[in-house]
Amino acid sequence: MKAHRRSVTLLLVVGLFGWTLTLCGAEAKATAEDSTKAAAKDSSGAVGSSVDTGTGSDGTSTYWMVEFEPLHLRMIAPREGIGAGRVYWYMVYKLSNPGKEDRDILLSITAQSDGKKEYADLYLPSVEKAIEKKEREPLWGKTDEFEIVSKRDPKDPKYQYITLKAGETRKSVAVFNSIDPNASKIVFRIAGLSNEIKSIAKEDGGKELEERIRELRYERPGDEYGITADSFKLVGKEWVKKRVPLTAPKPASK
Repeated sequence: MKAHRRSVTLLLVVGLFGWTLTLCGAEAKATAEDSTKAAAKDSSGAVGSSVDTGTGSDGTSTYWMVEFEPLHLRMIAPREGIGAGRVYWYMVYKLSNPGKEDRDILLSITAQSDGKKEYADLYLPSVEKAIEKKEREPLWGKTDEFEIVSKRDPKDPKYQYITLKAGETRKSVAVFNSIDPNASKIVFRIAGLSNEIKSIAKEDGGKELEERIRELRYERPGDEYGITADSFKLVGKEWVKKRVPLTAPKPASK
């Protein structure tokens, strides 16, 4: 059992470390799509099914949502650890479950600048530690997620999920690589806040997954001094529905 646990932990450390180093550009898009597909799996591993109708036997909605409240977007340049000497951006936010039941969620936070550069929440323990020191309070982040998933069986369909208890509010942080200095706009997309995921049949025979996600739009005034701390301001937020391919179209008959 101990040997199995050590092997699982090593696998997760290697996987998360490699993911941290490579998750940028188009990888951020792939991560969001993988998260959408994973969130659509039920306990048997099938995609879609349990949330397609959105109504229970009594006609009431079976959809739920947890709340995501952004607090601030800032910069940090750690002096020690794996991120020493580099500049990172981070978002402090509140994650709340207003419902009367616990919710298992698979959160994915990605972003895209107006220069088409893409970003994703990174696993960087030393940077999270520096942020907590700067913010003067503990914050939930990827490090805490790892502490939980490292103790689980990777074969469990929900081993990457975290549980948000009924009525719980969790102050959290997401860490990103340095934002494009020429960017004046950036959109953050948060997936996994709702179980509203549907399998959509297309006219060409293919299928897509449609998920409800939260979009946050930030802008900064243009000036010659470039990006500085607190230069981006939240200017809008909304719920949108995003689709990702699930199956390829059927081949045309000859």
